[in-house]
Amino acid sequence: MSRSDFIPVPFKRAEEKHKKANRIYQGIPSITVTPGGRLFAVWYGGGEGEGPDNFIMIALSDDHGETWSQEEWVVDPPQENIRAFDSALFTAPDGTLHCFWAQCTSCGLENIFDGRNGVWHSRCDNPEDAPENFRWTPSERICDGVMMNRPVVLTGGEWALPVSLWHTQKGTEPVREAETMVYVSCDNGRSFQYRGGVEVPPEFATYDEHSVYELSDGRLGMLIRKRRGGYYESFSPDRGRSWTPAALSPLPGANSRGYLGKLASGKLLAVVNDGNSRRNLTAFLSDDDGKTWSRKLRLDLRDQVSYPDAVQDSRGVIYVIYDHDRYGCGDILCSCFTEADIEAGALLSQESFAARNVSGLFITRKELQKGI
Repeated sequence: MSRSDFIPVPFKRAEEKHKKANRIYQGIPSITVTPGGRLFAVWYGGGEGEGPDNFIMIALSDDHGETWSQEEWVVDPPQENIRAFDSALFTAPDGTLHCFWAQCTSCGLENIFDGRNGVWHSRCDNPEDAPENFRWTPSERICDGVMMNRPVVLTGGEWALPVSLWHTQKGTEPVREAETMVYVSCDNGRSFQYRGGVEVPPEFATYDEHSVYELSDGRLGMLIRKRRGGYYESFSPDRGRSWTPAALSPLPGANSRGYLGKLASGKLLAVVNDGNSRRNLTAFLSDDDGKTWSRKLRLDLRDQVSYPDAVQDSRGVIYVIYDHDRYGCGDILCSCFTEADIEAGALLSQESFAARNVSGLFITRKELQKGI
């Protein structure tokens, strides 16, 4: 492990360089909730875009998303030309908080794939305590690839991780064939093993960014980002070991990551852009394992809204986090609603709100160059 992107980077407390006043770019968030109701958000930023200055950062909310802390903890590689990015949060059944992220060599802006990348993991054993007292385990590298959505706990207790190895990008060569994969942990995150995957041809998908979910009949499904908008889906009858060829999903969508997961009611929730551009972010509900999506709730109609993630708390309340204008105002936003709101097509519940700010830069690159 002589490569510098293989060097473990621990969580540390945020410093002055990580404050929003010193960031120009940020986006690509994830969200989770603890058994006690504390919300955690993670995203990445730093530098002028996707490149070697990227680091991931974590904030939290103790009032159901009404207000959010500043950056509390970060993973910021100190090595030159190494970026930390594409993070996902997961609350395990035992209440521990898990953060997954990617690291890779990056020699400049938009240099985001080194042929290997790598999924990293750390666990916080006391996420209900004061943030300054969080205990993070040493960072460990799980495998090559990127994981853009959180693990799902399957019936039987296994964790299924949606990991992908991308197709060739800008002269880099993958260490092996690109694949949309599932890794599993059978011991609550102490170890991880490859289980299976599906190959999506490069003319159809480049950044797979898939979700994994479990259907009522025990099959697993994948929602896979499609290269020119929309999504593919694939299904596994044997817990992720083999998968059907990728076929078009009935869900709409832009060329962007979407979210698909199961609610406590057993219905499926999808959050995607309703159209072929990054606008009209919408929550869809399905009560027939994703064959049809008969109910929907508009969350944000603006342009440049993308990369949603969602979680449901013990009260049944759903939180969706997403980014807006990541190269401009850099908003990380949260909307809150219930299953009944989706059924009604409107935010009617007392808890509901839309587009509440988690973090925003409030300053564009152009303004920064002017010295504003």
